[in-house]
Amino acid sequence: MRILSILTFAFSLLFSSTFAQTYEKPFVGTVGDQNCFISKVDLSKEQTVITFSHLNNNGWIALNPDIHINTPDGKKYRFLKAEGIPIAPEQYNFSENEKEHTFKVYFNAIPKSVKKFDVIEVESGSRFDFNFYGVDLAKKRTSDTQVSRYPEEVVVDTAAAVATSANPFDFMGNLGEVYKDIYKSAVDSYLNYLKQPGKLKELAKLNKAFFDALLEEGFTKEQALQILLSTPLIPTGITK
Repeated sequence: MRILSILTFAFSLLFSSTFAQTYEKPFVGTVGDQNCFISKVDLSKEQTVITFSHLNNNGWIALNPDIHINTPDGKKYRFLKAEGIPIAPEQYNFSENEKEHTFKVYFNAIPKSVKKFDVIEVESGSRFDFNFYGVDLAKKRTSDTQVSRYPEEVVVDTAAAVATSANPFDFMGNLGEVYKDIYKSAVDSYLNYLKQPGKLKELAKLNKAFFDALLEEGFTKEQALQILLSTPLIPTGITK
């Protein structure tokens, strides 16, 4: 009986290990949060585990428990648990010297035949959400630069809602026009300031210093460029 038990255990271990599959740095078509990367996908009979790596953006991150996996056949695989990241409204705050933070999210097991899917944290989606479209396990990511799903989006948080629009002041009516004029005036003043002799060179030096500092902290050139683009030193928004 002891030998039979050992053989049964060995067979079950072998069977489970043959199903378990790991995919390092899979290709992703477009994303929400460009500072967040999928580092690894582990598939097994019991669950799907996705390991994420988020670059230090001098802010905080949190996970929406509505996060799920969508497969091409229209099925949804729900969130089970997370490690290394709190569930909103709790937050994880980056430390000053932290280059990146790794966390894991567990989902119901997807079939081993599935090689392409979407990870959706928020259905409507924004450039701040952990949304990954076209995760392709058959291809590997070859760059640290990710393509945004929402390249022109501006998001404004209010007590009532998060409004996403090309002009974040549209939903505010007359009050929005007041703030729009104030903001435009501030941007115009800043642009006039930059027109003064030598100011653009100063800004260029500041951007170069920021870029070099990121490299010194251990970021790759592509990662440093991604952070620089996501935190511009020139204000963007209303231009008309």
